[in-house]
Amino acid sequence: MSVRRLIVVVLFLIAFPFSLQAAHVPPITIAPDEWSVPAEDTLRHLRDQRVRTTKPSSVFWKSVVDLKQTLLSLPPTARDENIDAEADRLAKTIISTLYQLSQEYRVFVSPRLHNMAIKLGLRKKGYCYHYAHDLRQVLATQPWSFFSFAWVEGNAGTSRESNAIALFRRGQSFETGIVVDPWRTGSKPYWRAVKGDRWPWQEWNGTLAADYDDPKK
Repeated sequence: MSVRRLIVVVLFLIAFPFSLQAAHVPPITIAPDEWSVPAEDTLRHLRDQRVRTTKPSSVFWKSVVDLKQTLLSLPPTARDENIDAEADRLAKTIISTLYQLSQEYRVFVSPRLHNMAIKLGLRKKGYCYHYAHDLRQVLATQPWSFFSFAWVEGNAGTSRESNAIALFRRGQSFETGIVVDPWRTGSKPYWRAVKGDRWPWQEWNGTLAADYDDPKK
């Protein structure tokens, strides 16, 4: 066993007692009736019930509302009830999928340690391109009239390569949108504007192998 591999194993053993609660989010799903009402109404109901903002359900719905508002702020900013409804559905789809992937991947402590756990065979999925692939697969199952999505990659072909999903208004360039990159936060919902991000994002239109256990390169 190499020194590097031995160090990883030691770190894994040290961190193991904390791994179950360290990074991945709790299992939360959207009930059928919650899909039919605006996310703001569900969050308001939780607050009316005096559910603490730190409770998992409040954190979940706050993320949905925040992402929805971010989507509605993307250019062009014209709005109507149909655009609002689609932004609501898109935000719910993104956040609920990220929560599901966190459970599926069994995220370990931090993104980089989780990557090492995959290399050691202790986890099967959780690389950045796994998130991009699985999220794109879910988004592709639904029709989107006002918003678009694209797989983007930064620093392609280097050790610093990263993959994510960009969301933007239909008819606009992906550079006008946001990048959803849950790998950075160990599967917790994370997004920010494409412009100004630390990765030089470029759109990628390829596909992965059926098993995609190895890097797409």
